[in-house]
Amino acid sequence: MSIKGCQCARNMEDKDAIQCFQCQLAFHQDCVGISKSAFKVISSVSNIKWYCDECMKLLPDVKSLNKAVRDSNDALNTRIDKIDESNNLLRSELEAIKSLIQRNVDGAERFDGTVLSTELCNLKNDLNKSFADAVRCEVKKNIELVNDEVKSVQKTLTNVNDMKERENNIMMFNLQETDDDKDRVKGIIKKLSSEVKDQDIKRIVRLGPKAETKIRPVLIEMRSCAIKDLVLKNSFKLKTMHEDLDKVWISHDLTVDQCAELKKLIDEA
Repeated sequence: MSIKGCQCARNMEDKDAIQCFQCQLAFHQDCVGISKSAFKVISSVSNIKWYCDECMKLLPDVKSLNKAVRDSNDALNTRIDKIDESNNLLRSELEAIKSLIQRNVDGAERFDGTVLSTELCNLKNDLNKSFADAVRCEVKKNIELVNDEVKSVQKTLTNVNDMKERENNIMMFNLQETDDDKDRVKGIIKKLSSEVKDQDIKRIVRLGPKAETKIRPVLIEMRSCAIKDLVLKNSFKLKTMHEDLDKVWISHDLTVDQCAELKKLIDEA
């Protein structure tokens, strides 16, 4: 059989083909320039993912987000190193002061200065308490800074995962609700792009509880980013399909932060 996705017309067994992790299309290993030894490794190790040239073009945004997360982690590690240096310096200064006081106390005791010795001991205790409080406050402040950095990194990671989960989705708005929602949506999607097949549409669902006063948006999960982009590229055709669709529009499935940023840009325009 010929391999789906490969540009050549050669026949080959499925075991001799390599499948793209993103679009799920299969290619001959020699047509995509993979050596037999590399093909053997990729086929035998389950956690190695291979992407075709077309899907590789869709990855730079995710790579840049991953780089931002790594940079944030590096900055966090640098901050923690500085905190350790600051704490070590404070401990060294405190030990030096304690040693100086102890020498003075020992000297006073040798001269039988009972009152002076008592006062120095009291001073030593007060300084120990003051420096302990100062160290405790400094450590608490540094811990709060580290916690803020950790929360920032966690938020970035959450945003990256959220964007990854939504990258194949399309949102459809203002489509009147009927009992045959799924069939209507499939029909609209196929008219926007004749290349879309039933298997390219993985899920169609209305979001939120049903209400008489508003039309719920429709979430459409596509098989890949490439298929989604084919549909969005032809979204202008909605206005010419039917008069019932003149107020219907589609867009990317944006995260909460992306929606807020878009609203801010619109308000400032």
